[in-house]
Amino acid sequence: VFSDKTGTLTMNVMEYKKCSVAGVIYSLDEIDDLSKPNLIKNLDNKKDSTSETIEDFLVLLAACHTVIPETNLDGTIHYNAASPDEKALVEAAAKYGYEFVARKPESVTIKTPNGAELVYEVLHVIEFTSARKRMSVVVRTPKNEIKLYSKGADNVILDRLGHSIQQRKYYDVTVQHLERFANEGLRTLCLGVSKIPREEYDQWSAIMQTASTAIE
Repeated sequence: VFSDKTGTLTMNVMEYKKCSVAGVIYSLDEIDDLSKPNLIKNLDNKKDSTSETIEDFLVLLAACHTVIPETNLDGTIHYNAASPDEKALVEAAAKYGYEFVARKPESVTIKTPNGAELVYEVLHVIEFTSARKRMSVVVRTPKNEIKLYSKGADNVILDRLGHSIQQRKYYDVTVQHLERFANEGLRTLCLGVSKIPREEYDQWSAIMQTASTAIE
């Protein structure tokens, strides 16, 4: 019996297949099938109640990671990633039109379907660890909002969901979709976003800075 969890004997390749956003399943394989739910169409329809959630989903995929983009001579972008998971998610965002195009020490740039390049200021990166089982970034958006984007193990993200009716609006259907994906043999993870009031962020940032200095 050969066990190959680390990919030593085989190629360690991860491919994005589908997602559940705001209670709707979207498959990348069915993006051109007009009879199926279309993520891009719902994103563009600003009257759709899920449009903002879809945008957060795509921005999270394109911003919450440690991937480094390299522009080839022909203008295409190649992603260098330590984790095949991160590379697959960034490539998925690009296929949906949210292309991660540049990284600087304190910002990431995302090119949107209309050609606009949006710069997100990266205020903090809280890297994945085996204890946290999630990665998080705190960013300042082009609209000057401060948002926390997190991705990680299903139970870790779901356990940190808020308790209001609005925050748990899609909880039950999302859990059902996760079970469906698992039964299909897919590896799953959850994503979460939270808008942070400026006063709350300032208080947290001061504590974070003190803790970081103490560790150093």
